[in-house]
Amino acid sequence: MAGVTLPWLVVIDDLDELRSLTEEILAKLDRWPPVLHTLPVVRALAAAGETQLLARTIEAIRKTDASANAHTAVLAGEGLLSLLQGRAGEAAEQLEAAVGRDRELGHRYDAACLELSVARALEAAGQEAAAQKAQGRAAAVLEPLGCVNPF
Repeated sequence: MAGVTLPWLVVIDDLDELRSLTEEILAKLDRWPPVLHTLPVVRALAAAGETQLLARTIEAIRKTDASANAHTAVLAGEGLLSLLQGRAGEAAEQLEAAVGRDRELGHRYDAACLELSVARALEAAGQEAAAQKAQGRAAAVLEPLGCVNPF
């Protein structure tokens, strides 16, 4: 339920509970179960600006069996962490790699959500035209769904 609850806590702006729940999860899980979809978790932590919790979560996910979902979450998490730390060019590369993995896996919704992060990274890197293209790719998937809070 972390993939649902943590994004919800960001949406309702309950960051104290987000931190508390993430700490509890990290304390109880030696490794993340390979079936757990962790991309929404790393995106929620990044959206909340929780760099330390994001870094710890990435390391915990990295210990997970080499599932495709875990690999994508680590790539995305590293990109989001780079973006939060002001390394926009590096972030864009890492996030684009995560988008590519999600597309290969047929995860169109997840790829679209990550495209929004790619757009932010490209914008921060001063690449406005590329950022608009990434935003457009995300909108092509998310708008027909009526998605308001993509995680």
